Amino acid sequence: MADLKKLAAALGNRDWKWWDSCSFRRLTFEDGPDRRDGSALHATVQASDGHPDVNMAPGVREFIEAASPQTVGQLADLAARLAGQLRECAETLGADQIDEQRAMRAYADAMALLDEVPH
Repeated sequence: MADLKKLAAALGNRDWKWWDSCSFRRLTFEDGPDRRDGSALHATVQASDGHPDVNMAPGVREFIEAASPQTVGQLADLAARLAGQLRECAETLGADQIDEQRAMRAYADAMALLDEVPH
């Protein structure tokens, strides 16, 4: 998951969208200096042998591979767990009377969860 962040940064943390007019699809950067039709990924035919292929901006292939459904699912699960733990900490600290045992448990659980977060 740390690789995904590094690869996203290498691509400028930009957004892209599928464009699908004219009966063909291409992935286009929505911002930045190379914002043009199909700038991230588009179909091509190799001149050397006439075979279909895809042409990608540098780093796109590696990012798509790193952003697998499994990795995205793991990130979503981690975000949900972090949100739940943050809610527990906020409720513990926001109580009229702070329960010391609950606060210690919330702290320990939060620290354990933070240890799982990729740096």
